[in-house]
Amino acid sequence: MTAVEIHARMGTVPNESLARLRAAESLVRTGRSGEGRRPVRLASDAFQRLGATRLLRQAAALVARAA
Repeated sequence: MTAVEIHARMGTVPNESLARLRAAESLVRTGRSGEGRRPVRLASDAFQRLGATRLLRQAAALVARAA
């Protein structure tokens, strides 16, 4: 079970979203940008709803790097 799955089961949206962002970073870093798009999009959506602007900026920077 992944960190994303654990936090999703627990209902901890902030932690789930952060785990999604970290997973996307790992995918991009290993050259798998295409696979990183969905988790970073889901994380960005949650950060927007939560008002987590710093994390939203990190997600936007990751999207720019992956493009």
